[in-house]
Amino acid sequence: NNNKYYKYIDIDNIINYTNEYCLAYFLNFPVYYKQFEYLVKLGLYNLAYQSPYVVNEGKSFKEIFDVSKKYYTFMKENNIRQDQLEALRLYNTDNIYVLDFLTELIGLYGNESIKSLIKILDIEKLYNYTLDNNIDICDYIDYIECSKKLNIDLTNKQVLFPNDFYKEHNRIYKEVIINNDKDTNLKLIDISKCLTINTYEDDKYIIFPSYDIDSLIDESNQMHNCVRTYIEKIINYKCFIYFMRYKDSKDKSLVTVEVRNNKVVQARRKYNKDITLEDKAFLDKFEKNYLDFFID
Repeated sequence: NNNKYYKYIDIDNIINYTNEYCLAYFLNFPVYYKQFEYLVKLGLYNLAYQSPYVVNEGKSFKEIFDVSKKYYTFMKENNIRQDQLEALRLYNTDNIYVLDFLTELIGLYGNESIKSLIKILDIEKLYNYTLDNNIDICDYIDYIECSKKLNIDLTNKQVLFPNDFYKEHNRIYKEVIINNDKDTNLKLIDISKCLTINTYEDDKYIIFPSYDIDSLIDESNQMHNCVRTYIEKIINYKCFIYFMRYKDSKDKSLVTVEVRNNKVVQARRKYNKDITLEDKAFLDKFEKNYLDFFID
């Protein structure tokens, strides 16, 4: 390889990366990006072969990467990617698990939202808190947004990291809903009274409608799904939510069911897993016996 542009391309590295990335990148990057050679020399191959354009031209490590040189060893050992570098720029850490956690957050909510989050709490503390308490990060972000709507003091550590997260989340979520419309719960209860006509059971299962805000919150907590967010759809008659459970364990969630236009359009077990064939057989019978229900 006598061409000066390709002097630093390692054929073994090319073979390793061509499974995921177009070979043309390796031909173009050395020519069009001065940073390519520098990244290869540093052993930052993910950045060199995938996105050399994300680093700046400059004289110092800090100018080039927008992070302190003390993180170089960490960056090299983990052969960090573009998304990890962008996360590292927002929050400096040498913990790869925290960095990947932050990378996931940015992917879900975007840079600006996570910048705002970083201003009010420490990401490593958040990572440990959600891990130790088995908290879904989407639930936590929703909790923060609800707290903002209620003007709750987010400088209070007990607010940021409550001892019983889901209990506190449920409380403020319900408060936000009721603040938006004080009659929401009454509307849900009225609709439920009408829908009870479609309660159905056999020897093993029973299915009945959601009956108020608390029931939807409880279902959402037990099933780890987002059915609590269906409140507005229900009171606007766009869909109805039913709970399928064992007859001898009616308080324990089993399958969450969405009905639209008198048809079961969605049914999921815990963590949004698919229902079983036995579940489907019961729901087919439920749907067959479902009475047309229209609200003027």
